[in-house]
Amino acid sequence: MRQRLERLEHLTHDVLLPAQPALHPSAARVVMAREPEAPQHEQTLWQGRPAFVASLPGLVWAGAWTGLWSLAFWHYQAIVAHVVQWQPLVRQGLRQIGAVKLAWWYSQGAAWLTTQALADTAMQGILLALTLGSGVIFVSRCRRAGRTSYCLTTHRLSTQQGRRWADVDLSQLDRVTIRRPFWGRVLGYVHLRFLGPAPGRRLAQWWGVPQRAFFTALLQATLHQTRAAAHRNA
Repeated sequence: MRQRLERLEHLTHDVLLPAQPALHPSAARVVMAREPEAPQHEQTLWQGRPAFVASLPGLVWAGAWTGLWSLAFWHYQAIVAHVVQWQPLVRQGLRQIGAVKLAWWYSQGAAWLTTQALADTAMQGILLALTLGSGVIFVSRCRRAGRTSYCLTTHRLSTQQGRRWADVDLSQLDRVTIRRPFWGRVLGYVHLRFLGPAPGRRLAQWWGVPQRAFFTALLQATLHQTRAAAHRNA
């Protein structure tokens, strides 16, 4: 077997080697084509949560209404007593400023509260509904502030709300708008809206993004990519 292999190697060397064409000296120059760059891996540009200060105005507003309606519900009888006690003074004051029709409606409402049997039940039911509604809004705002996070990568942007994820490919985006409300200018956060192609279909919205952390991370990522590109071209 060894002799056969040596014989096959000898025949291959004798047959194939002379068949190779002679190379011209100018053919020794070989142009090396640049290989295509490998696709870059996905990199995280920024990841974080909404600024807590962005939730404070909404939490304070919802909490104030919840407390107000709760107070009105638990002290309904005292409020009705004060309405009846102040009725003559309020009606006289409204008539003096020329609001005669409003004074008449005030008198009718005070009379309905004190004479109708279903007035107490109906008003307490309305106040209870308002209290529960404001409480639900307050709790939902607290949950949204504590269970929301954002992530921006070189390929996509992701929004997490609790256990729900929403991913949008960056190729689907057409433009991004930045809105800075009054409290955002004071407390340092912005609202971002990501829009698709015309007619301006909204794909995602990030609220309460910390302005300094977000733009600092984007600037650092840009500088890092610039240095990496310069190193590759060197």
